[in-house]
Amino acid sequence: MQNRTWQPPEFLQLNGEFVTLKPLIPERDVVNLYAASHGTPEKEAVWNYLFYGPFNHPSTMKNWIKINLVSESDPLAWTVFENSANIQVGIVALLAIAANHGRAEIGHVWFTPAVHKTKVNTESQFLLLQHLFDHHSQV
Repeated sequence: MQNRTWQPPEFLQLNGEFVTLKPLIPERDVVNLYAASHGTPEKEAVWNYLFYGPFNHPSTMKNWIKINLVSESDPLAWTVFENSANIQVGIVALLAIAANHGRAEIGHVWFTPAVHKTKVNTESQFLLLQHLFDHHSQV
């Protein structure tokens, strides 16, 4: 059965109390994301369960992101900014988007160790789900 009333997600800034999700822009985001996720075993542990990373240089990370996360309409990748410091702390994405079936998955989720065990992940997921359910599902 197809859901013909579901609208594909818009790719726009999502604002929360603790985080702001901004469409990923490699030129703006990679330097800080690389520094926050490389250089120590603790930082590089964010890559343990992803099929990519760590990267050997910021330019390598930037190129990978350009090819795999921002060159297509799927996935839609956001940089997660922690509001109190206004600094990039991770990435979240919507992928496997099938508007005719009313489906999207959350993936490419990673956060720097500095925000582990905080409200950053919870609110990031909430903002994505709220965006999908409140703005794109129609009954």
